[in-house]
Amino acid sequence: MRGIFEEIHQSFVQYEELGGDAPLDATAFLSSMHTLSKVFEGLGGTMEKLLKDDVNTKVASVKEVFATHTERETIDDLMDDEIAKNLQDLPYSPNATRHIFRLLWSLDFTCTLLQLLAANDRPSLKSAARSAYGDVLAPRHTWIVRTAVSAAFNFLPSREAFFDRVGLCEEDIQDG
Repeated sequence: MRGIFEEIHQSFVQYEELGGDAPLDATAFLSSMHTLSKVFEGLGGTMEKLLKDDVNTKVASVKEVFATHTERETIDDLMDDEIAKNLQDLPYSPNATRHIFRLLWSLDFTCTLLQLLAANDRPSLKSAARSAYGDVLAPRHTWIVRTAVSAAFNFLPSREAFFDRVGLCEEDIQDG
């Protein structure tokens, strides 16, 4: 594992070292998600902008909620508090729960994309991204968003260019 992936790995290790069942530290989670957004730089163009801006905006929004409620120390505290106040379903309220779920969707999309790229059949980046999007994010998006994302897939770089941009080579992805 090299470069950005080593950084991502290290940023997620803290939670695993806590046993996996411990409340999720907000600072560590948000830092990890910000680091994860760097993978999107490898996609270039419209997809990079859409995904990276989305993740970074949501990270900033959750940080803002934490800054105004200093008694909350963990993601669990925040979500429990918002759920108790029935804020999680309000689309435009200053809540973080919706953003946290969307950050987790981004994490799921990224993991699925990388797993597909590591598959033995060596799919193109476009094929892997379309499949990961279809499995993870498309069911959660409106028709207009799905249409825009579908068009953006046409501008993805080659598999090799993606690996080069994120500091990997074919052997790295096969070695896990």
